[in-house]
Formats: sequence, C-alpha cells, structure tokens
Amino acid sequence: MGVCRTTAAAALAAALGLAAPAVGQPASKAPAAEPHKEGEYSGVQPGEAKPDASGKARDGKAAQGTLTWVGFQAQDDGAELFFQSPGQFSVAQRIEGGALVVSLDGIKRMARNTRRPLDTRFFDTPVARVEPRMVRARGKKRGARAGGVEVRILFKKGTPPREAAVRTEKGPDGMFYAYVDVAGSAKSATE
Repeated sequence: MGVCRTTAAAALAAALGLAAPAVGQPASKAPAAEPHKEGEYSGVQPGEAKPDASGKARDGKAAQGTLTWVGFQAQDDGAELFFQSPGQFSVAQRIEGGALVVSLDGIKRMARNTRRPLDTRFFDTPVARVEPRMVRARGKKRGARAGGVEVRILFKKGTPPREAAVRTEKGPDGMFYAYVDVAGSAKSATE
C-alpha cells in the first residue's frame, strides 16, 4: 500500500514540530516588504552587526586573515570603500594601468561573496568599478609583491586615477575595518 507524498510530508513536519499547511491548501506567503523610494538606501553601515534570516545578529566567526566584506558608499565629496576582516591588516596602494590598486596585507582568503565586483558607475562618484581578487606572490625582480588580496579601483572615463586617504579601526562589532576615501565627484572630473 502506497503512502501519499503530501500526507508523508505533513507527518514529517508534525514530527519535527513544524507547522505545515493543510492538505490541499496553498502555503501562505510572507508579507511583501515596502518598496523603497527612488534614491533611498536602507543598507547596512560598517560596524553594525548583520542580521541573519531570523533577524538575530550573526556571530560573524570567520578565520583570521579572511576578507569578509567589501563595501561602497557614495559621499558628497567622492566615495568611501571599506573592507572588513576579523583580524587586523594593513593597506598599501599604488597606481597601476589607469587604476588604483589597494593591497590588503595580512588578508590571505576571501569569503565567497567578496569575490564579486561592485558596479558603481551609476553613482555620482569618480569610481566606476571595484574588483577584489586573489593574487599570487611574485619574485624579487621587478614587480615583486606578496600574495594575498588586491582590490582594483577603476575610475570613470576622464577621471585620472589617484591615491586615496586610508584609515583603519576596530569596529564596535569586533571586526577590523579599513576605509579608503576617494575624493572628488565624477561631475567635477568631467567638467
């Protein structure tokens, strides 16, 4: 004698203490979130604990030397990028091939989502794109560098690359942050 899949699923849900919809009834949907008005940003700020799906703050346990977050904020006077890791690291920068390259010394791994580039060309900032990537160590000859994580900051057309102001701090969430401030707006660069 066969058991109906719906009945088996309902029995399993009841055994696990989960609420299951009645047989033949559609599952209720979660209420839709209110849409944001154009230009309104309700994202997270660096240093705030990020909630998980249940609304509770995550404990954020990542291995030392891991880049856990790459962030971007448009500012009135340019843009601010920030990089998060559980442990302290240092920042070095150089101009290379029309881009500002930021080396995160002491970072050897990247969390899965930090590998994605950030497309920032639609903001009124000089920054067009942010590309984090893993790099291998090179020898002692010309172009020598340590292995780890580099972030290429590409500028909008007509904006010459320039070094940025850098500051670091330990946030209230216990994570270490490096802030890279790129001054100037895209309009002032093209006018």
